[in-house]
Amino acid sequence: MKNILLTCCILSLFSCNQANIRQITNNADTTVEGRKAIGLYGNPFEMDTILDVTSLPELLNTQNSIDGVFKGKIESSCTHTGCWMDVILSSTKKMHVTFTNDKFTIPLDAAGKIVTFAGKASISVIPVNILKNKAKYEKKTEAEIDAIKVPDTTYVFVASGVKLK
Repeated sequence: MKNILLTCCILSLFSCNQANIRQITNNADTTVEGRKAIGLYGNPFEMDTILDVTSLPELLNTQNSIDGVFKGKIESSCTHTGCWMDVILSSTKKMHVTFTNDKFTIPLDAAGKIVTFAGKASISVIPVNILKNKAKYEKKTEAEIDAIKVPDTTYVFVASGVKLK
């Protein structure tokens, strides 16, 4: 009797996980090209005016944030759940992109793809004391921690919709 009850519990948990997997993978209008999904994730958006993502640092020099549609290349993305991506701004800068209220995810193999995304870009400044605390948690040497003298400027974007090619 215990074995039957245990088997039922395991099967119900497995079926819940399958529903979650289906929900995550069906959150987009996608087609499959080889192993990689392409398509729209999140909310649909107008693609009339698309700016190159490399223009963002200059645009954010004159304003705190900017709403728009941008296009660029994904450097890396979350390979666990697809909940974020880093987009290349230049050879030395990248922008961290998250998705509005975690309402959607992108494929786990999105790195290297061309992406168009809509939402809001801004600059986040990380103070020196936070950077030093982070370095301590990462077990950096005292010399490495003392070398941190300037705040870190990070470009962030909250996307309401993403289209992968």
